[in-house]
Amino acid sequence: MHAIEVKIRRTIMIALLLAACCLPAAVRAASPHQEIATGSSLHIMLSLSLAGAGVPPGVPVSMNFGELFTVGTPNTITLSAQGARTAGVAGTLGSSDGVIVPAFTVAGDRGASVNIILPGPVTISNGAATMIVSGFTHNLGATPKLDVNGNALFSVGATLNVGANQPTGQYTGSFVVAVAYQ
Repeated sequence: MHAIEVKIRRTIMIALLLAACCLPAAVRAASPHQEIATGSSLHIMLSLSLAGAGVPPGVPVSMNFGELFTVGTPNTITLSAQGARTAGVAGTLGSSDGVIVPAFTVAGDRGASVNIILPGPVTISNGAATMIVSGFTHNLGATPKLDVNGNALFSVGATLNVGANQPTGQYTGSFVVAVAYQ
């Protein structure tokens, strides 16, 4: 299993509108003290929250590629955000028992656009043996938005890069998924 550490990014958007600040010199000379009316506005957005879907609080969200067989050539195992598993080398996928596609819930401002920030390549290990997990994807498309209730549910997929004659065993590691307002 590949535990996912979840970090929450909170963003508050603030807009400030200032009235004209440059008056003609003739107006400035008429009075030694001047006041200029200014207007301001502030939009405070709800903090975004990110949690694992279907897991109790405090329990790590997991990704599990399932079982695979090593061969004498490099291989890739892709786990899509929808849960489909494919192998670059035919006949190398073992049992799909235990395959887990991590799912997350996001809560924030209704209808707000968000960025889902996925990691770059990460290393998982089994003692001294390592593999790289890369190509992280999610299933909310190019412009994710929170629904009318301020919620979204998404899953994450990735590609496991398996070396030629990769040592057998259970490989583990962690990576961070974050969300932020656009």
